[in-house]
Amino acid sequence: MDKQEQKQKQKKDLSDNGIVIVDTEKKNEAPAPKETAAFDPSAYISFLNAMKNTPQTISSAPTDTPKNWFQSIRFYDDGTDRRIYFYFNGVWSYTALT
Repeated sequence: MDKQEQKQKQKKDLSDNGIVIVDTEKKNEAPAPKETAAFDPSAYISFLNAMKNTPQTISSAPTDTPKNWFQSIRFYDDGTDRRIYFYFNGVWSYTALT
């Protein structure tokens, strides 16, 4: 039995016992390319559609409870002051714009 046949027999004996042998002598082989999942924008369509609409500017502080995330940001302009209102933790808060 030559050396190659001995290797094959050892691999078969080990594989019969559930042990996998990896041949590390194949130095010139390129690794198999990994498959990557294609980007699926359908999960973001509703978000993108909502963001392309410019929110309406208000001239008095908001007092309502927003029904969704997009309604929780409001732009305020009364001719003198400009603010962005944010609704979080159950209250409206704002930051002044300059």
